[in-house]
Amino acid sequence: SQWVEGRELAKLPLPQPLPVALSIMQQLFSAIGFLHDKGIVHRDIKPENIILNNEGRVLLIDFGSAFSKDLSSGQTFTGTFRYCEPRFLEGKPTGMSADVYAASMVQAELLVGKLSLPDGAPVDLYRFLTGHFKNHLNEILLGSFPPMAEHSMMALCDPERIETNTARHIAIEYQEYLQQIFNDSAENILKQIVCDGANEPGFNAALLKLAQQRANSSTTTKRKA
Repeated sequence: SQWVEGRELAKLPLPQPLPVALSIMQQLFSAIGFLHDKGIVHRDIKPENIILNNEGRVLLIDFGSAFSKDLSSGQTFTGTFRYCEPRFLEGKPTGMSADVYAASMVQAELLVGKLSLPDGAPVDLYRFLTGHFKNHLNEILLGSFPPMAEHSMMALCDPERIETNTARHIAIEYQEYLQQIFNDSAENILKQIVCDGANEPGFNAALLKLAQQRANSSTTTKRKA
């Protein structure tokens, strides 16, 4: 085991400005893609297991539930129901798609705020995720975010479409978007935000302020062009 310093994603205010959310998610999807390329499924992707360190790096922790995609023991439930793929709740086998689904749920909350989900039995959560939740997401996503963000969030509506290389492809698309719009990498964007607000309690305020400045600067540049 290794000691990791930083802030849990769960302790950041929601929602986050677009550059912050996409910078976090670019690194998270990249990490998931790396694991999947090695045949490893994390199985417990959630804000409490995602750390933002002082170097602007996003770290994935707690591999106690991880397993090889080739092991049948992976079908034993571990993780957090809130970020659990619906077809697992239905009793169907799952694998790498579970990580992409959970990460997409994390992203949805970064972009639109904490989602109101049922706290009762798994069957209630399943009915909600496969029913009203789909329509709710469609309303939220309509024209609000870059196409690649909408694409990954739509994984929440149709997990069956998630492929093995989905996480890696999303990470590449996000990096290209951040470079094109903000002319910087995900890690550098977050590093500047962290350094400017490293001392609590000013961190969250600095995070939001710098992200908004970057977004406004980007908008102004595009208009001049």
